[in-house]
Parts: sequence; structure tokens; C-alpha cells
Amino acid sequence: MRRLSIVLGALVLLLAALACSKEPRLEGRENFGRFFAQYGVNGSFVLYDPRRESLVIYNHEVAERNFPPCSTFKIVNALLALDSGAVSGPDQVFHWDGKDRGNPAWNRDLTMKDAFRSSAVWVFQQIADGMGRESIRNRLSQMNYGNAETSGPDPFWIEGDLRISALGQVDFLRRLSAGELVFSEKAQKAVKDMMVLEHDVEGRILRGKTGMTEKNGLRLGWFVGWVEKEGKNYPFALNILSDNPRADFMEARQAIVREILKTLWI
Repeated sequence: MRRLSIVLGALVLLLAALACSKEPRLEGRENFGRFFAQYGVNGSFVLYDPRRESLVIYNHEVAERNFPPCSTFKIVNALLALDSGAVSGPDQVFHWDGKDRGNPAWNRDLTMKDAFRSSAVWVFQQIADGMGRESIRNRLSQMNYGNAETSGPDPFWIEGDLRISALGQVDFLRRLSAGELVFSEKAQKAVKDMMVLEHDVEGRILRGKTGMTEKNGLRLGWFVGWVEKEGKNYPFALNILSDNPRADFMEARQAIVREILKTLWI
């Protein structure tokens, strides 16, 4: 009963935040489990469908659990930096310190836009250091982003105490995609532009960000974002978990989401 009340509590908060003309319907889609099984992973998927005013959820229990946001936090980090003026714009250059971080794409001077797309942790750690943890914590609290904790080892969004659920990710992305967050229009546009992964001739746009970490033998992967189609936004969040990850674990994040989006005709 306690677990059910926690799940329902998380859903009530999200549904209240959606502020629709009528209460969204909950659509459990346990058949989505076949997409996760293909890659040998557990996890959850959440999507808000504005056409049907419904919240589509696979695996309620995992969807309401809090995890480190990993590199999906770069969306927030970039918003805070651009809005506050800590970074002048997406093309500001961050000079490489010459330290080999094991990723050739990181071992060079990078703009914020480059760093976002290659997920260069050192650039966003530098950005976060410039803003300060207390300032970031205050803004996260104002935004109702996860537990708003910035304590613990750096980077705090991977190794520290910051946590957010798939439900929380969808709530945040819904507000960002709708322009409901208290950030400048310029900052929001810049981050949305950095999030573009692909667009097609029919005008559909996929925006998103992945993330991943491994702790105590358990690997966690994220893929969050939204699809823009025919004037509507479909925010989604997927997390996957495995204590015995296969070589295709990283690929699984986007592959599972794409299969689900096809199934939903999005």
C-alpha cells in the first residue's frame, strides 16, 4: 500500500502540473516491455500525449523512482548558464587544459554547443563551478527540478546527490517545451536548438539528450526530450537499468524510444 501511495502521489503532482483543460487519462502500456527485453534491460518510459490528454506510462514503479539525471542535466545547466549570463552564448569557447579525458571529442577547445552535443563533462563542470552550487540549488528548487540537491562529489549530477524520476523529467520537459519556465526566451531557444537530433520533410522535430552512469555494478541510461509534430509537443523520458549490460546498452536508449514512438504513431 505504501508503494502504491508513493506512485499515486508522484502522478498527482505531475498531473496537477500539466494544467490541462481536463484531467489527463493514465495509460499503462505494459506491452512496451518487449522493447526493453530486446536489449536485456529493465526500466521505464513516460510520455505526455497532448492529443489524447493522456499520460502514457510503462512500469509505474520504476517511473517514479529517483535516479541521478546524468548528462540529461546539461539541459538545465545550459539554461541556467545562458539565462544568468554565466555563458555569453552557445558559441562561447572553452579552452582545453590539455588533460586527456579518454574521449577524443573532448580533448580540444569546445564551444558550449559542441560540448552539449559531445556531452563533454569537463565543460559543464566548469560552467557549474562558475555559477556555484548554492545558486544552482536555489534555481533548481524554484523550478521544482527533482530533489534540487547539489551536494556530494562532482559532477553532482552524476556522482553527487541530485536525483529525478522519469515522471519528473517529463514534467520539466513539458514546461520547457511549452515555454513555461522562468528563463529568458533567448536562453530557452538556444538550448532547444542544441537539443535538436533530427527533423524530417514532414516537419517533425526530435529534440533530446542522453545520459549514463554506472554505480555498484548497476548501469543506468537515460534518453529524454520531446517530439514536435503538427504544432504539438510530446515530452518523454526513458530510463534503462542493467546489472549485466550488453555491448548495445548505449544504443538501446534511443532505439527503445524510437520503437515506442512508432507504436504511438508519433
